[in-house]
Amino acid sequence: DRKEVWKPLFPNRFTLGADPTDYRGNKNLAITTGSYMSDAGITVYWERDRILDPGDNCYDWESGRFAAVYRNNVSSIVYDEDLLKATIYYGGMIYPETNKGDVIKYFTVEHNYDGYLIYDWDENARKFKTKPGVYQAEKSKQDISDLYRNYIDLRGHKENHASLLMEIAKAKTFDDFTKLDMYVAGGCALLGSKSRTRQMLETTDSISGDFEQLWRDGGLNL
Repeated sequence: DRKEVWKPLFPNRFTLGADPTDYRGNKNLAITTGSYMSDAGITVYWERDRILDPGDNCYDWESGRFAAVYRNNVSSIVYDEDLLKATIYYGGMIYPETNKGDVIKYFTVEHNYDGYLIYDWDENARKFKTKPGVYQAEKSKQDISDLYRNYIDLRGHKENHASLLMEIAKAKTFDDFTKLDMYVAGGCALLGSKSRTRQMLETTDSISGDFEQLWRDGGLNL
């Protein structure tokens, strides 16, 4: 059965990365950490605007950088609401970290914003994965590190958020990821921006089959 869901009008303009908080009143975690809340991150990556930046020299582009960043010590209930508000405001798509938090449930089950989530294409299975975003593992951490290295080399001079640059500078090892919530959120945004699904969105008019039907119908059926 299909269901009606919300989706962004201009999905190619922004990609949001989300590093959720673990906390929704978990007493065991509170005993361990002394708090019911942990830091969480959101970033909004401004995709290249070919009208604003038609040239091929990426050093000169004004787009192709982060438009907004967020790090806050909040409950997951507040975080999920903040993420939804950012999604609606920027009209972008979200590539979340999925090994913690309730972002997927909040967007799909509670608010029908399925069409805002980026689901990767599984080349082996020839279909979309059942969960959006990325589950943080060693490979994804290496991918994030590589993407940040390339971003700093090519676009670092255009980055306006000192707080994000400071977290990038602090990321020395993969173990540091657990303490750098804005960094992880930014990494998720960069992963989502480079995903094949994002590339397919940019050529929706020229594709057919599973993805086109999925997008035009308003998202996956969960």
